[in-house]
Amino acid sequence: MGVDSYLEIFMTMYGWTFASIITRALADTGLLILPFLFLLVQAMLDAHQHGAEGGGVTWLIRRLEVILGTALFVFVTCVQTTPLTSLSKLGLHYAPPASAIDPAPTMATGADPQSTYGTAFADAADAANVPAWWFTVMTISTGISASVRAGISTGTRDFRQIEELAHIASIEDVRLRSEIQRFYSECYVPARSRYLRAESVSPETNAALSTYGKADVDWIGSHAFRSDPSLYGNLFAKAEVPGFAYDPSRDTDVDPSFGAVNGRPSCKEWWETTNSGLRARMVDQVGRAGQLRTKLVSVFTRASSDDVDDTLARLAVSKAPPGYIDPEHVVGDERGFKDKAFGLPSSLAGAAGTAWKGFEASATMNPLINFVTMVQPLILMGLYMFLPIITVFSGYSMQVFVLGGLAIFTVKFWSVMWFIARWTDDHLIEAMYPGSDGNVLLEALTTWDASEKRIVLNVLLMGMYIGLPLLWTSMMAWAGFNLSGGLARMMTDAIDVAKNAGKTGAEMGKKVVTKGR
Repeated sequence: MGVDSYLEIFMTMYGWTFASIITRALADTGLLILPFLFLLVQAMLDAHQHGAEGGGVTWLIRRLEVILGTALFVFVTCVQTTPLTSLSKLGLHYAPPASAIDPAPTMATGADPQSTYGTAFADAADAANVPAWWFTVMTISTGISASVRAGISTGTRDFRQIEELAHIASIEDVRLRSEIQRFYSECYVPARSRYLRAESVSPETNAALSTYGKADVDWIGSHAFRSDPSLYGNLFAKAEVPGFAYDPSRDTDVDPSFGAVNGRPSCKEWWETTNSGLRARMVDQVGRAGQLRTKLVSVFTRASSDDVDDTLARLAVSKAPPGYIDPEHVVGDERGFKDKAFGLPSSLAGAAGTAWKGFEASATMNPLINFVTMVQPLILMGLYMFLPIITVFSGYSMQVFVLGGLAIFTVKFWSVMWFIARWTDDHLIEAMYPGSDGNVLLEALTTWDASEKRIVLNVLLMGMYIGLPLLWTSMMAWAGFNLSGGLARMMTDAIDVAKNAGKTGAEMGKKVVTKGR
């Protein structure tokens, strides 16, 4: 049987194991039989109260047929277990939905849970017997949920997973962090200064800016600086850089007799060299987080390898930001002191307000999503555990038969609601950032964005994760109310038929006796 999460594999086994323990305790104390006795006594008291005019023996027999037959049916299907409807921990499995990131996800089972739950819940029973009706409801619910997800899963790219992997990525190598700082100070700041002070822009720089935009010069891997031979091509590291060999034609002021083993590459070489270059090493380290680079390539199929590497390099810079120099020393600021004094507070206030809202929405979203998806299997465990005792205490009521089945189906269908929420969020992200295969969405997913778009998307996702299950549960409550009411009316009508038949027979007998006299 399939389930809807890694945790549900074990919570299902625990729930029905606890239910079996409770059922055995009720059986040992004789409480399983008491509801039948209460129903019998209640029927006899009602018959005595109605008397012969209320239907008499015929009404009593028909009532006993209805209530005891219904109770026996509920007992057999909702309380009594059989080996034919047993659950095996090895048989339970969870198949994560396929996406562009993982088109063939690994199926998890009780033997191979693909998570740490297997160790934490290693004492879960290997098998548990389940009453026939609840087993049927679970099977149907799982089948419907899987069918719905399979029907709407086309086109899912799972942008949120990429965003989460980007958030957990880091630059742990202290030497690499130091080298990023060196490159910023020794290459980027001098190149930017030359660019801003130049009277004219080179054709190579113009071509790069027309392709990558004017903001390209605002980060250390600028294509404009790399393509202009007078910038990164003509600037060199101030000291030796590990991974670059000594070049006597370039490193003329270094005496190799003192043991110098590393060279001082140009900034272009320092950044672009395939294996030992700074960008390659940054991409390698930050792209290891959940195979981030591999997943970016699989999702953004039309993006070039250079675009993906630039995106990961930007992410690495955001994880290890180099020290910044006052922009006034580089760019120059011709505004008067008065304009600066009045402009700075408002700029800071706006940026801080937007950043805080973005952080608040992002910080709330992930814990909330993790919470609700873990609550579902715990609620199901509680349902499975308490259904037998509730069925007994209800007097083997047919309403519990229906409402219990609806409760299981409703809670298990929450996973479909969350899948729909993810699917909708995936398409909303693509709509908010047009050109899903371009740099805009790549950068938006891999950098901490406090823009209004991101805040709206985060709030919408949280609303869907809570609102859709609430709406679905409320609507199923309407259906449950009508179904249980309909069942009650069916039983009442069946008994009323017997009552009317008993009245008719009693009146006919009375007339016969009167005429005989």
